Amino acid sequence: HDDDNTTELFIKLIDASIYTHKKWADLRRTLLYARTEIRFYDEFLTSLRSKLSCGWPIAPDCYYAQCDLSGLVAEDESPSAVDALPAYHTSSSSDDDDDDAEII
Repeated sequence: HDDDNTTELFIKLIDASIYTHKKWADLRRTLLYARTEIRFYDEFLTSLRSKLSCGWPIAPDCYYAQCDLSGLVAEDESPSAVDALPAYHTSSSSDDDDDDAEII
């Protein structure tokens, strides 16, 4: 940019409510991917950068990262865990198994 006061920012927002058409396993995979990406920026990027002597930035600067999967995925849940429905999924009808929209 010509203006030295301009900074480009990349903003990524994953809103679980837009994935209501997906099966629970697909939504869960998307959410866990987002959690992993945020953990990379929060927990590992600074350490990786400090170990490089060549000056390669590895990834863009991250100014803020947050992940809130409350009620959807437990914080300590493994990505390889069984694709189970959340505990609050109340449908007991087998006809509703294909409609996971109610989990959001």
